[in-house]
Amino acid sequence: MKKNHDFGHCSSNAWRKTLRVMKLTTILFFLAIFTVAAEGYSQGTRISMKMEDASLKEVFRELKSLSDYTFVYSEGMVADVKIDEIDLQEVSVEDALTECLEGTDLEYYIENNVVVIRKKAIEFKQPIEQEKKIINGKVTDDSGSPIPGASIYIKGLQKPLGTITNIDGEFSLDLRGMEEATLIVSFIGMETQEIVVTSQEYINITLLSSTEGLDEVVVVGYGTQKRSEVSSAISTVSSEKLEDNIASNASFDRALGGLVKGVQVVQNAGAPGSGVDINIRGITSPFGGSDNNPLFVIDGVPFQTNPVGLATVSNPLLSINPNDIESIDVLKDASATAIYGSRGANGVIMIKTKKGRKGEDLKVSLSASTTFGEPINTLDYANTTEWKAFANDLFNESFKAFEKGQINSSALTRFGFMANFDTEPDPLPWDPTNTKIVGYNSLKEDYFGTANTNWADEIYRNKALTQQYNATLTGGTEKTNMLLSLSYTDQEGLIKEENFEQFNVRMGIDANVNDITSVGANITIGSSSNESGYASASTINANSVIPTLNARPDITPYKQDGTFNRYQSVDIFGQSTSVPNPVALLSSQDNNSTDFTALGNFYVEVRPIKDLKLKSELSASRFGNRTRNFDPAKSLTGVITDDGFGTITIPKSTLFDAHTVNTNKILNLTATYGRTFNDHSVSGMIGYSWDRSKAVSTNSFYQGFPDDKVLTDPKSAEEVVKTNSSEIEIGMNSIFARLTYSYDSRYYFTANFRTDKSVRFAPSKRRAYFPSASASWAISNEEFLSSSEVINNLRLRTGWGRTGSNNIPNFAYLQFFGINNGAGDVVYNQNQAVGLNGTLPNPEIKWELTEEVNLGVDFGLFNNRLRGSVDVYNRKSKDALMPSLYPLESGATSFTSNFADITNKGFEFEVGGDIIRNENLVWSASFNISKNKNSLDKFAATALNDNTRDRFEVGREINFINGYVTEGIIQNQAELDALNAGAPDNTYQEAGTGVGDYKFADLNNDGEVTSEDQTYLGSAQTDFFGGFNTNVAYKGFELSAYFNFSAGGESVVPNSLFPAPDKNIERRFLDRWTENNTNALYPRAILSDPNQNSRMSSAHVYSTSYIRLKNVQLKYNIPADVLSKIGVEKGHVFVAGNNLWTKTDFPGIDPELVGGFSSGGNTSNPYPLAKTWSVGVNLNF
Repeated sequence: MKKNHDFGHCSSNAWRKTLRVMKLTTILFFLAIFTVAAEGYSQGTRISMKMEDASLKEVFRELKSLSDYTFVYSEGMVADVKIDEIDLQEVSVEDALTECLEGTDLEYYIENNVVVIRKKAIEFKQPIEQEKKIINGKVTDDSGSPIPGASIYIKGLQKPLGTITNIDGEFSLDLRGMEEATLIVSFIGMETQEIVVTSQEYINITLLSSTEGLDEVVVVGYGTQKRSEVSSAISTVSSEKLEDNIASNASFDRALGGLVKGVQVVQNAGAPGSGVDINIRGITSPFGGSDNNPLFVIDGVPFQTNPVGLATVSNPLLSINPNDIESIDVLKDASATAIYGSRGANGVIMIKTKKGRKGEDLKVSLSASTTFGEPINTLDYANTTEWKAFANDLFNESFKAFEKGQINSSALTRFGFMANFDTEPDPLPWDPTNTKIVGYNSLKEDYFGTANTNWADEIYRNKALTQQYNATLTGGTEKTNMLLSLSYTDQEGLIKEENFEQFNVRMGIDANVNDITSVGANITIGSSSNESGYASASTINANSVIPTLNARPDITPYKQDGTFNRYQSVDIFGQSTSVPNPVALLSSQDNNSTDFTALGNFYVEVRPIKDLKLKSELSASRFGNRTRNFDPAKSLTGVITDDGFGTITIPKSTLFDAHTVNTNKILNLTATYGRTFNDHSVSGMIGYSWDRSKAVSTNSFYQGFPDDKVLTDPKSAEEVVKTNSSEIEIGMNSIFARLTYSYDSRYYFTANFRTDKSVRFAPSKRRAYFPSASASWAISNEEFLSSSEVINNLRLRTGWGRTGSNNIPNFAYLQFFGINNGAGDVVYNQNQAVGLNGTLPNPEIKWELTEEVNLGVDFGLFNNRLRGSVDVYNRKSKDALMPSLYPLESGATSFTSNFADITNKGFEFEVGGDIIRNENLVWSASFNISKNKNSLDKFAATALNDNTRDRFEVGREINFINGYVTEGIIQNQAELDALNAGAPDNTYQEAGTGVGDYKFADLNNDGEVTSEDQTYLGSAQTDFFGGFNTNVAYKGFELSAYFNFSAGGESVVPNSLFPAPDKNIERRFLDRWTENNTNALYPRAILSDPNQNSRMSSAHVYSTSYIRLKNVQLKYNIPADVLSKIGVEKGHVFVAGNNLWTKTDFPGIDPELVGGFSSGGNTSNPYPLAKTWSVGVNLNF
């Protein structure tokens, strides 16, 4: 329901309870830190088992079913080991493993509930009389980090000879008596290598991650699965790849572009703290105010970045420190996202943050970086000489057009303050002093200054500085693991007087209370502040920045007395105005936006009997924003009075003050049961979810203040112009379940089901059902491929599912009252009143539903040196909400119903591999490309206004660009006369069309250009998009480069070809048509645009195709022997660059800044992205 409340009292009791919970968790957290330093002891699970004539693999499988341990080993290592008989009663897992491995050449160690089986490393003493031959070396991973505990032994000896690397990854081995030896180097989760040694005294060995053994864990809805068990379309971004792309980024969302196949990221603006639009497999709801961004789930806490129907807040992802992220799993198809039901239609992005490890000593990680940034691009404007010449030509050509009757005299006279016109008396009965223009002489030199100001240089910083600091503390005992993370970002905006600060704290703890009970908590707190000197600091209104830079270049920012310069202009009504220059507009205002975000997740897990887990999880989130925009009089446009003295009247200073708080609480109860018997594995999960959200907002507008510096608070205002407040509460209850089955590591099946009941809909329409199913076949595990040396992994996947959208406007089935009816304020008897709002209720409004089919193939070839996947999908959305027809007699201004159907089809492909791999050099690369084609299958065209209707058509993509086709420029009067002669009314285009104007195509061949000649010109939807990257590691150095690209999209560059003469123009428009420049790119410059050259046409549509070097980074891993001297375990230094190179033909600021996916490809050249260089260091103690 919706109520009005005083903001100061909102949610106080609820948040006092929340704060108490957070305080208790904090106390427990710090207790855990002190406990970490003490040694812990766990009796572990007691097991009993009896087996005869069993393989070691079967024994491990039974141990796994009797305990909570996961077993990791190489198939070949245990294939021939048999156990004749084993009979254990109430023993620990450790004792059971010791008994099972007795008499074998295998040993085990346990880390974080994972049992790792490996070959024993046994040293064999050579006879004393032989001369020693010592080989030393170091084993590292592909990033250059040392690998402690790696096994090195000599191949082919009857008696094993080997060793294990120390904590620095170093080893020493005696090869006396051997001219040549082959070393077998192995480590869990890494690919085993064979190294031939002859006369070398020291070798470096690099081990690469292996798909065999330790299987990658993927985070799915309400749980995890091994990658080998996943049948859905899920992509993963590792912390290593993320680390390569987060330099200078305050949030991780910008780093995803080009990294994940099928995920398109649009950066709408480059302002500090601004978010992005993320689209996964197309738009599902283009109308009705719905949002098409995915659901984010961070450590079990779900939220939308752009919640519809709730209060607007700044980018909530800023609260997540990118360095704290362990992995990102992107759930793309409906078979994966259906478990989230009404929130899964646009995909789900699962964020798993880093944790401490049980049994690990306290460790500290510190990192710091400094970044220097500048605009990736700026528009090139004319200098003063060029601008004045253009203005002179503009008046001259416009007067000629006036003489021909193409424009009215008012188009000229309104600029009489900057141009000299010849006049003669033309008395009128009501105005005997009236005159008429008979000629144009010249510009008024006293209007123009002598400066030559490049406003971009005045507005943008030369080098914007960003500093980032991170500190992480991790550790654990036998029963507990913990993490504490702190991060701070201090960023200067590209625009002067703009500064952004972000501070994040994250705490995590997991503990085994006893043998059957575990508890844990994660708390993330983020606070940010954005200060700027221009309007709308809270939303970073980028469109208020760039348009100001076309100010006249002949004046300086400041007068001699230090005050801001103004210049005379004229508004669209012909009123003379006094306009502040861009520096005054973009630096003199006092605007501040502060955000506070808190995310909390608390759980209790109980294992009452074997194979059964019961879990209770409480998640809470709070997103708060306070926005204060103070506009002093010096930043406002004034009116010049025609009183003979040129008196300037400037509006009073204004203050906009707004508070917003969104809260969400979710309780999840789940029960999971899993069992493995013989070659069969079955697991099931059932759960219940209770979800409540609340939004409270208030905003006030004040006017008139004593000064612009001190007395700018609300109490100092002369007038409270308007105050609004609202409170909204919504809720949803859900039941969900999952069933998984696998047979012999070859066949896999997963089924999900969810039902949601939401108060957003009418009582009879509140519940919806979301089933899904997926299956996969691991062909490479079949006997006929098990010995293949070429095919290591081959898996077929298929899935189907249904999802829905709950991120839609609230309570469209109810009638509300308010002081605004949608068309303006409600007034009765000249007083503010309350009346019906403009929405006509629809009691039949229901869920938007989406069904999707996905087919996929995963492959790994040549010892997994070449790997990749392909997915194709077909997604159909039905009953999408959109504006619909309603009776005018109702007095309403809007009506929403389920009346649109949309289809998204496409494919995704990625491939990667190791080009070179040896002990000193590793060179790997990967490439991904995706295509999505959306089309509108059904919609209510008659319910849309004319401007909107032209952008939608059944069978076309959503929100395409519609307009006229340009066929060059009319070169002479004979050509124009011929066109007009063939028109039915002797006017081919417009009455004011002249030589030098655009000629538009008569597509329907009726002899004239009308609205019927408009056609499809393109759309923001790209043909293809993706990315590719390469990494080279040589000894301690690592070089990585990431590119992203987009091909086939179009955008409309601002189509006002020639602004008013008192504004500057882009230098490209100097190539305009004149009698001496008939091969020009642009038409003649003329006031009033009588031919409508600026209408939507192909002349203003440009390709947004581009390829960009998104990130390049050079990292050096400092040698362990150097770091050990200062007590550091490992560390590296790096230098990185972002957005350093872009190849495109797009004439605007940036082809990536073309607005959201449903924007129709319109761009206003917003706040540019930053080109940056960063240097930094990372140390682990």
